[in-house]
Amino acid sequence: FLNDSNICVHGDNIVVTPRSSADSPPLLWRPTQIKQEEGLEFGRWSQAEHARFVEGLQKFGKRKWVRIAEHVGTRSVIQVRSHA
Repeated sequence: FLNDSNICVHGDNIVVTPRSSADSPPLLWRPTQIKQEEGLEFGRWSQAEHARFVEGLQKFGKRKWVRIAEHVGTRSVIQVRSHA
């Protein structure tokens, strides 16, 4: 798909317009949606983070990802949910 496309960067957004069809609408990709949130870690979890995750899981229960993420303090809700 990208081989047959025009790619243009507008600020933080990337717009991909297919060359093959003039009627196809451009696709908008926002890398800012997947950027690391300020103050949060990424990559492998440290032992301390994992310990806080387990504590939060025991304290707040399963599927309470927001509260567990707040307890961990260095990971997003999505990261906590994925770590489970």
